[in-house]
Amino acid sequence: MKFKMMIVLCAFLLVYSSVALSQSKETGAIIGTINDEEGAPLPGVSVTISSPNIMGDRTTITDVNGRFRFPALRPGVYSVKAELPGFNTIVRKEIRLHTGTRLTTDITMGIATLEEEITVIAESPTVDVKTSETASVTLSDDLLRAMPTSQFVTGIVNLAPGVSGDVAYGASDGTGISYQVDGVDVGDPEMGSAWVFLDYNIIEEAKIMGIGLNAEYGAFTGVIFNTITKSGGNEFSGHAEIIVQSTSRKFLGINNFWTTDNNQAYIDDNPGLTSPIQGLWDSSFHLGGPFIKGEFRP
Repeated sequence: MKFKMMIVLCAFLLVYSSVALSQSKETGAIIGTINDEEGAPLPGVSVTISSPNIMGDRTTITDVNGRFRFPALRPGVYSVKAELPGFNTIVRKEIRLHTGTRLTTDITMGIATLEEEITVIAESPTVDVKTSETASVTLSDDLLRAMPTSQFVTGIVNLAPGVSGDVAYGASDGTGISYQVDGVDVGDPEMGSAWVFLDYNIIEEAKIMGIGLNAEYGAFTGVIFNTITKSGGNEFSGHAEIIVQSTSRKFLGINNFWTTDNNQAYIDDNPGLTSPIQGLWDSSFHLGGPFIKGEFRP
């Protein structure tokens, strides 16, 4: 009985450690120091962060050195608000946090002559200076949607500098790429291709990492391609789309590749096909939001 319990305990610790590791790869952190106008640290400052990607606001208090820290944050756009009686309230908005990064946001607070709030929008980007990564690219959901690319997830890798058309990086071939979803390896160990193909619309961001990675990464010779899926927030949101393409020469006034002539040429090049393509269509639907506000999210 004791032996069985030991096996169960070891299995639980193994699963828990792998989950914790994947979570560290799919989150980031916001840290900083708050000083007064003379450069002295301000302890006891109430610092609050907010984002559509987290359940409600998170608040912490600066320590004796004026420092604050928010770990394990989902990627997205954040606002940071600093409040202390007798000082101006400072709000910084449009802070873009990517997965695996730790952004430093230092704040200077002045003595308040009037009750006012100072808002800073689109300040110069904060940079993670603690990482050794020298060849990494992070693509946000907004950027992916703005690019005229296919809706095939693995094709995102081709957007990174140094990746060739056959999805190879540097001197490595395509089998050297490690495909991950939320930090969990989903690659074929034999062929190197991806086993899991996500709906393009549920991607929060994609990160392609190459040279100079931390010791937690391994088992690759090319790049690591990590896709982070979207999460719910305190507000409901969703997306629905359907993509349709017929075989007529023009569909909705747009020139169409899959015409009858091209269909026949495609069949001639692929003997396994017995009939022409009648049309193409694809649909997508997703919904996010809280089960209970501030507590659970799908």
